[in-house]
Order: sequence, then structure tokens, then C-alpha cells
Amino acid sequence: MSRLTRVRRHALPVAVVATTMVIIIVAILQYRWNAAISNATGVRLADTLQMSLVNWQIDLARNLREIEQALRASPADWQDAAAWRQYLDEWRRDARYPALVQGLVLTGPDTAPLRLNETSGRFEQADADAAFATRWAIPSAGASGWRLAPDMPALVRPLTPGSGDARQVVVLLNADVIRSRVLPDLAHRYFQGTDGLDYEVAVIAGQPSPVVLYESDQGFGTSNIDDADGTLDVFGVSRAATPTRSPVQVFHKTPSLVSIEDVPLVAGTEAHAWRLVVRHKRGGPLGAFLATTTRRDLYISSAALALLVLSIGMLVITSSRAQRLAALQMDFVATVSHELRTPLTVINSAADNITQGVVDETDQMRRYGAVIGQQARQLSALVEQILLFARHGRQPQPFALVPLPVVAVVDAALAGTSHLLDASRVTVEQSVPAGLPDVRGDLVAISQCLQNFIVNALKYARDGRWIGISAALAPDGTEVWLSVADRGPGIAAQDLPHIFEPFYRGAQASGSQIHGTGLGLAVARELASAMGGRVSVETAATGGCTFTLHLPIAASGTVRPTVHSSPATTA
Repeated sequence: MSRLTRVRRHALPVAVVATTMVIIIVAILQYRWNAAISNATGVRLADTLQMSLVNWQIDLARNLREIEQALRASPADWQDAAAWRQYLDEWRRDARYPALVQGLVLTGPDTAPLRLNETSGRFEQADADAAFATRWAIPSAGASGWRLAPDMPALVRPLTPGSGDARQVVVLLNADVIRSRVLPDLAHRYFQGTDGLDYEVAVIAGQPSPVVLYESDQGFGTSNIDDADGTLDVFGVSRAATPTRSPVQVFHKTPSLVSIEDVPLVAGTEAHAWRLVVRHKRGGPLGAFLATTTRRDLYISSAALALLVLSIGMLVITSSRAQRLAALQMDFVATVSHELRTPLTVINSAADNITQGVVDETDQMRRYGAVIGQQARQLSALVEQILLFARHGRQPQPFALVPLPVVAVVDAALAGTSHLLDASRVTVEQSVPAGLPDVRGDLVAISQCLQNFIVNALKYARDGRWIGISAALAPDGTEVWLSVADRGPGIAAQDLPHIFEPFYRGAQASGSQIHGTGLGLAVARELASAMGGRVSVETAATGGCTFTLHLPIAASGTVRPTVHSSPATTA
């Protein structure tokens, strides 16, 4: 074996292994890239959501902070109704929600709550009910600025922070305006998409029996929102209770935000705290949506890699088959050359002997003539076989399919191979039952198929000295089986699937130096297929094999032959 042949023989396995390793590496990198992209997308979405939550909170605080800045009263204005009314008018002139403030109340330890009557411009005594007064009496010890009482809701501020003065200013907020104006506007400002809200939004007040202050979608605030994409303790109550926990929680880990610590609001009690809850509505919760998207991208990339692997596998198989076909063709060329050389050598030698006068007797002349005729017939049969294969492979030959008696078909095949059978001195046993229906086909083509089976048996099973030719009706009654059996060594299991392929010759035939082109059985298969039939082979464990031609029976009353074309040969 040459060095080039060895290199070609080992190049394909090396290429397959190298390609497999590259695909595995690409698959690992693809998985990591998908994970990295998914994580980056999650961080970006979570960061955007977190900023929206914080900006929502800051905007709410800004609306309340404007009220705090407008009511800049001093102790001298304690019961100056005109001053308080002027402060409120100035605030309403520029306020986004003028109806947000619905009243102002003054409370003190020695006086009953006083409520500003903006119509009359005077303070009037508020409801003296004890429970009502208790609600105004928010502890102010240590308080240095405005406080929010979200349960009322109201803004409360000591008149003189840090002085021990227990007098307080209470700004009553309109809960209906907060529900119908402020909270919806904030939701659309910070969670709006191109065609509506991208998120379901709810603001819930109180623990453990929450009250829905606002919900963008019916029933969202009252449902169990375990898969929320983001939550926010609006007034930072949970931050005060658990300092290590951020009041903002989103579906994905993001860097902590400093700006949230600067929100100028402090809630009264955790039992009345507000909580903002949002959940993505178009693709489901962002965490699930992101996981689904990641899986989809992974499936798509895996499918692409699988297609790549499949393409490479098909390329490898095709290359292997091409190499195998090329090897078979080279063997065919070598075999045909040998088959042509032998008869030509005999013919040339006989012709030289006759020309040079070596043969001068009549008997010798007859023997030389017989040898030349035999070699010429062998050469003619070889050429005819090659031309027949080439003709069917490149240009299908039409057949006139007519009803044919089975006996006539068998007799034609035996007549065509009589000289070979006589020379081989084998026993031919026929079994053709009477009453078989006619077969549908072409007499020459069917005879050629059976002759190829007989020649194959003479070559590979000549030591058996027996050939059996039989015919039988198929069990389903649609076919007639024409079989040629022998008592030779049989066919190896690894050769059996390829026995009808062009140029193929089994290891046993090559090892035994049996002459042949590897075309006889392939031609038989093509001829049978062109007539609407097929061929099969069976081999016994004890030796011997049987080749069978399956032909459809002729329909009763057939008067016109139909024409079929044989398919192109594939190898």
C-alpha cells in the first residue's frame, strides 16, 4: 500500500474526530454565550425596572414635598387663618393636582383640633370625638420634619421641630384624588409601553389585611402575586425595620441604588405602609419570560448545531461512499482489463499459430476454430454486459411488457446458457409446475436476468455441480417467483446487503481469483425493476444460495402491451 493511499485512508477518521471536537467546543461556547447574554439581558431589564420603581417613588414624594414647601408657617401663624389660606392658594396655583389637599387641621395638647374653613377664612373646632382626636395625635417626639400618615392619609409636621412643642399641623390629603389621579398618572409615566402599560401595576396599603389603593388591571391587586417582577416599600417602612434589606426588590440581582435613601418621606407605622407591586404583562413575568427566551435561543442554537452535525455526517457518509465507489470502479477497470486480456491473448496466439503454419491438420484447425469461437463469444458476452449496464444507467431502455408463459421464459434462459452448462458439466434440475399464470414482462430482459443468475451460479458454485431452476406462485397470488439455486459456499453476511450493487464483488470472490465484473447481478436488478418486478437473494448457513426474480402476473384479458422505462442505475 502506497504512502498516499495510507494518508487518504487515515485522513477521513482524523477529519471526523477533529470536526467532532470543534463542534463540541462550539456547543460549549454557545451555551456559555447564551448564559452570558441571558444574564446581561436580565441585569439590564432588572436595572431598568428598578429605576422605574425608584423614579415612581421619587415623583410621588415630589408631589408631597411641594405641599411641605408651600406650608412654611411659623409659630406666629399658629391660628392665623389668613396666612394658612394664603399658603394653600399659592400651592394650588402651580400644583399638578390642586384637589390633592382637602383640608388643614391644627392640633395641640391644650386645645381641641381646629380645622381651617377656607370658605369663611376662619378656624373652626373639628370633630371632638375621642377616636378622631387620637388619629390626629401622631407622636412627634424627636420628629424634625414632615411625617406621612398613610392610613388617613395626611401630612403631619410639628410647629416648632425639636422644641418640645406638641402643637402640630395636619394636612389632610384627598384619598380619591390619590386613587384616581396621582397613582394612575405615575403608573403610566413610568411603566408605559408603546401601546399601553407594559406592566400590571398595583399599590397596596396595610398589613396583614391589605387594601388595594390602585390596580391597573382588574383583580391584579387582590390576587396572590408571588411572581411579581418588582416590589417597592413606598415609604421605606421595611428599610427601617430591617436596615440590611433594600425597599426595592426586583426579579434579578442588580447593583444597589443610593438615590432611594434620599426619598424625603417617612411612614407612620408598618401596619399602614404602602407597597408598589408590578408584573410584566405581555410576555409573562420577566423572570419566566427571560428563562423561556433563553431556552428558545438554546434550542435554536442546538438545532443549528444539530443540522451542522447532520450535514457533516452526511458529508462523511457521502465521501465514504464516493471513496468506496471509486475503489469499486478501479477494481472493475482492473477486472475488465483482465477479462479482456485473456480471450484476446488466446485469439491472438491461435491466429499467429495458424498464420505461421503451425496448424496444418484439419482436426487441429477445428480445435483452434472452436477455441477462437469460444473466446470470441466470451469476449462478446463481456462487452454486451458492459454495454447493457451503461445503456440502462445513462438512457433507460423501454420494454414492451406482454404476457409470457413461465415455461417459455425458463427455456429461453437455458438456451442462452446451454454452451456454458455443457462445458461446466453441472446437473440442471427444473421444477416448473403446470398451470402457473403468465408473467408480465419482456422475454429478452427476463431471459437476461435468469441467465445472469445461472452464470453467477456457474462461477461461484461450480464445485457443487448442481443448479436448480424453479418457478412458484407467490402466496398472495400477485407474483410468480423464478428462482436459481446452487450448492456452493453461499454468501457472507457482510456481503449480502451489497450483492446487487454495481461493481461489488465479495471478499470470497476476490480471494478465490474468480473472474467477473460485478455487473451481472446489478444488471439483473435494473432489468427486473424496469419491468415492475424485483430481485432477492437467500443464503443458507450450511452453504448454497438462491436468487429469485419476482415478476407480476399478467392481468387476464391483456391484449395491449404497455411500455415501461427502466430507472437510472445508482451506486
